[in-house]
Amino acid sequence: MMKLVTIRLLCLLWMYQSNSFLMVSSFGLSSPLLIRVKRNINQQQLLSQNQPENLCKQGIICNGLGARNSNHQSSSLLSLSSTSVTEKLSPKEDVDDASSPFLNFLDRTLIGPIVRITNHIPAVLTLFYFGLVSMVSMMNGGKMNAPMPMPTLSSVLTRFVGTTSNAEFSKLYPTLITPSNPVFLIWPIIAASQVITLSLSALLATSGSAPLFDQNDLTTLSLSNLIATAWIIIASRTVVGDVVPIGSILVLPLVPLISGYQLRRRERERVRAFGEKNHKSPLLSSDFVFQLFGSFTKIASLLALTVELQHGKRILPFLFYNRPELSAFVFLYLYSTDILGKGSIIKRIINAVAVAGIWSKRIADGTLGSLLFSPSFWITSGIVVSALKQLFDSE
Repeated sequence: MMKLVTIRLLCLLWMYQSNSFLMVSSFGLSSPLLIRVKRNINQQQLLSQNQPENLCKQGIICNGLGARNSNHQSSSLLSLSSTSVTEKLSPKEDVDDASSPFLNFLDRTLIGPIVRITNHIPAVLTLFYFGLVSMVSMMNGGKMNAPMPMPTLSSVLTRFVGTTSNAEFSKLYPTLITPSNPVFLIWPIIAASQVITLSLSALLATSGSAPLFDQNDLTTLSLSNLIATAWIIIASRTVVGDVVPIGSILVLPLVPLISGYQLRRRERERVRAFGEKNHKSPLLSSDFVFQLFGSFTKIASLLALTVELQHGKRILPFLFYNRPELSAFVFLYLYSTDILGKGSIIKRIINAVAVAGIWSKRIADGTLGSLLFSPSFWITSGIVVSALKQLFDSE
């Protein structure tokens, strides 16, 4: 009996080293023991797949540092959070458990894809509502006494939306750093980028491949869309003669803060693992959407702060109220120190377009005399030159 047990253990050891299971059943091995052996081997294979060069190909991290020694690579991989690795793995790489083959097949082909597609639904719904509110706000512009239409689903969902569009809101509270109207067309571009990437991510999830958005991405995007929608509703309910709504300065800065969460999180992981920054993300990726969303809303938040300083009477009114030059200095200082020339090429394009829109509106609205003796105009001109020059700087 002992001899038979010894032979079985030796065979099991040989099969463990060679990753072979063809002869397992003939030796009468129990199912739990076989499952444990399979899991150990799958874990070894998964660890080998999670080497830096493989992770870079999957878009999780990018080494860019081929000269790293193996000890540093091992410690760096251990420092990555488990969610960062497993969230990007393809669903086809899931390890089968002790369930029946039928349940494993059902999970892979039906239940798994349904769950992964369902994860995208909140982001899609919040994007739809964000687009609906934006469209209604633009269509309602100036319709103060319009007759009440028959109730529809759209009218019920947008009953809180007022009659002031973004362009009209800018006219109610003018500043020296308000961009020209074409700059605000970035909102449809942001929405379109979400539509394209979310659709592609859902298709990849259906086919069993790794989606573009993991669960953290989708939750972050949903929250960003909801907060941006709340800001549009707050601005749309402003009428002539009202004080600047306090919600504008309180709500809008939350959008770049939340939408940039995933970017900051991934950068911390790359720095912790390989000391790398300014990673170039693919065009069709969740990073692209967050960079686009966060960059513009960060500039919009600075604009909201300037409007509050100049028109709000709540922040140092003796210094900033009804003083456009001083209020503009705050925006230009924060822009030049915290935004200008920083981040990826997507961020720099957005920054350059925004400040160029500010500069062009100053020229269109001002007279030669007012521009010559305006310090904020000359500072804006210098920032425009710097922003355009930095578009061609290497990252």
